[in-house]
Amino acid sequence: MNLKEGSFRFLDSSRFEATASLFNEVFSKSAKPSDFEWKYREGLFGRLYGVQVEDERNNVISHVAAIPLEGFFAGERIPFFQFVDAMVHPSWRGQNILTAMIHMLLRFICNHHPVFFPYVFPGPVSSKIGQKYGWLGLLGSIEDVSIGRLDQRAFPRWLRLISFEKLSPNFSEDVMDSLWARSRKYYPVLITRDSTFLKWRYLSHPWFSYDFYLVKRLWKPIGWIILETRDSSPPRIVDYLLPPFSMREVFSCFLRELAIHEAILWVPGFLRKEFLDLKRAYYPTPIDLAIVVNDSVPFLPPLEILSSCFFYTMGDIDIY
Repeated sequence: MNLKEGSFRFLDSSRFEATASLFNEVFSKSAKPSDFEWKYREGLFGRLYGVQVEDERNNVISHVAAIPLEGFFAGERIPFFQFVDAMVHPSWRGQNILTAMIHMLLRFICNHHPVFFPYVFPGPVSSKIGQKYGWLGLLGSIEDVSIGRLDQRAFPRWLRLISFEKLSPNFSEDVMDSLWARSRKYYPVLITRDSTFLKWRYLSHPWFSYDFYLVKRLWKPIGWIILETRDSSPPRIVDYLLPPFSMREVFSCFLRELAIHEAILWVPGFLRKEFLDLKRAYYPTPIDLAIVVNDSVPFLPPLEILSSCFFYTMGDIDIY
């Protein structure tokens, strides 16, 4: 079966039901149209970012989208786009449809945003296709990092002043925004983690729920930690925002506070040294971290630079 040029369409919300049907068939998972309405954030920049391919009966047979996010790159505020939900119906594979859609979506984003950061957490198939056809630049493989508690005798004296407050869903926006403003200076490349993001990502997530913990030194907030509420062993620390020089001690205190002996989290490569004493094991995952590239995005720095400064957590991906 061959495609016609006119089979390619930009995504609109009237196609969310067809998107859910394709998703359910390709991934054998249950998704609803409202899941994509939540995920694709049409209200952030006033449009959807996605490309679909239809067959002659107007059935959606291929799809890729990008989640619009706000972020900071070397101190400058720029839009980030996380490419997600790349899928092709089994009957239409082998025609390199995904590559054509990726290039079309990159051009679409570039027409609306002269500078942006396109990234993706591809699975094994998408990662292999993207590297083969040159639209994916690999930054590294994602590992689940298992951390444990330090011996309390090794704690510096100032840690006696650390405390944790479990927050209700109506947490103070001012506190979270102030923490974001103070903390983002530590990380050269990351998505915005202010109160607007936290409420969208965690309070309105259609599948999961989370526990929020405010980290304080004396009475002053210095960061936050988000723990999934799913029954998993060991539990997952989905997101965190902390000064890098305090992570080792804060996480150890956090595990002790919650009577947890082990937790799983994602740690960017440039922060691994902060976790050396806490680390128990690294577990490989089928997920990579990469940027999406072609001639539309010539402004990105070399991969080795990006891999050494991009801050990410499980909170960057919607499966946790």
